[in-house]
Amino acid sequence: EKRIEMAALSDKGVSKADWNKETKEINVVFDETKTSVQKINEAVALVGHDTKTAKATDEAYNKLPDCCKYDRADLKAPEKAVKHEHK
Repeated sequence: EKRIEMAALSDKGVSKADWNKETKEINVVFDETKTSVQKINEAVALVGHDTKTAKATDEAYNKLPDCCKYDRADLKAPEKAVKHEHK
């Protein structure tokens, strides 16, 4: 949870990030003049977590603690609308 939130917050345009473990969704508040949904997805992928639009490298994924690893082949869940708030 914290790793995903901190990855999103590492993007200078993000002011709030809240990961929900049950729904596996993140709610992010960001400034669209400083970042984008894609850049936030890429920041999360950099720390080893695949997103709908950005895949983590195998190297980044393999650095995750065993308790945080998941079956990467299972990432075929139905797409949900991206929700975001504007600042």
